[in-house]
Amino acid sequence: MQERIKGKARTFTRYDVNESFPIRGYVNCSECGHAYSACWSTGRSKRYPYYLCQTKNCVSYGRSVRREVLEGQFEELLRSLQPTPELFQLAQEMFRDLWNARMSSEASNTKHLQADLVKIERQIEQLVDRIINTDTVSLVSAYESRVQKLEVEKAKLSEKIANCGRPMADFDATHRTAMQFLENPHKIWLSDRLCDKRNTVKLVFAEPLFYDREHGFRTANVAAPFRIFSALEEINSSESDELKMVPRRGLEPPRPCDRQHLKLVRLPIPPSGHGVGARN
Repeated sequence: MQERIKGKARTFTRYDVNESFPIRGYVNCSECGHAYSACWSTGRSKRYPYYLCQTKNCVSYGRSVRREVLEGQFEELLRSLQPTPELFQLAQEMFRDLWNARMSSEASNTKHLQADLVKIERQIEQLVDRIINTDTVSLVSAYESRVQKLEVEKAKLSEKIANCGRPMADFDATHRTAMQFLENPHKIWLSDRLCDKRNTVKLVFAEPLFYDREHGFRTANVAAPFRIFSALEEINSSESDELKMVPRRGLEPPRPCDRQHLKLVRLPIPPSGHGVGARN
């Protein structure tokens, strides 16, 4: 602490975290399950970046994958998680409805707390009047202890009322950054900052990724928001397949007509000349 106050404190940085390999430590080998390492390989005229598994006794030990290949497949994985505009709009409206419901709930809670605060203030006033009009020492001490307890409750209610106020900003200003990230995580990945790239990986995927040299990335365990997007997309696709117009003949298969159940009804014939325009 003294070195930090004097400005002599050191900040330790992992040697394997650099801008050249942003997903180093987040991709594991599918054979052994250990994290991929990364290195620069020197060729005849220049150096080439590679990801590779350096776990001994592993089938893929020493076998490298070019950085552009692995990170290119990673970018395709990020693009596949991007929701459709319709689905994102639906999710945004759902979040907005939840926000509005929470705001209305907070407003009603504030009203109840204010009503309780008024009741406590009235009780305190009544006890103060009793203290003034009472000469008995025991009653005065009992009233004073009761007033102290009510003052404590009054302070707690006042604090709750202060914390139940409306937020500093509205929904759009509060959730702008989060919604932009959910709308297109690949856009954040394209940032030039290493912290943005690594935060993208940590926020999108709940567990490290497993990579196979022949088949690419395995099924990833994504974070909860992207799982919700996937579930909503499946529901929308299934509903769109089931929503069809009912044919004119109905949903039941046609049945042959049974002449035995048919009945002929003879209509009465009006007498001739009865009324204007009478028919036989």
